[in-house]
Amino acid sequence: APVTNQELVLPAVVPAPEQVLMALSVIPLITVMVLALIMTARNAQMKAAAITTVAVPAQLASIVQVLASVP
Repeated sequence: APVTNQELVLPAVVPAPEQVLMALSVIPLITVMVLALIMTARNAQMKAAAITTVAVPAQLASIVQVLASVP
């Protein structure tokens, strides 16, 4: 059977099991950090700052994850 382009592209798109496990192990950590910061923040301004502080590394982590999945 002839090999199509789709068959060649697919393995590159699917992330490695190690990368999936790493991503899954990071998500609870970020969630716990967010909850801890929100709970310790006294007022709305502090809460907003805490959420922003955590949102940036979370976005960076997702960007790095996408870059890591590209061969």
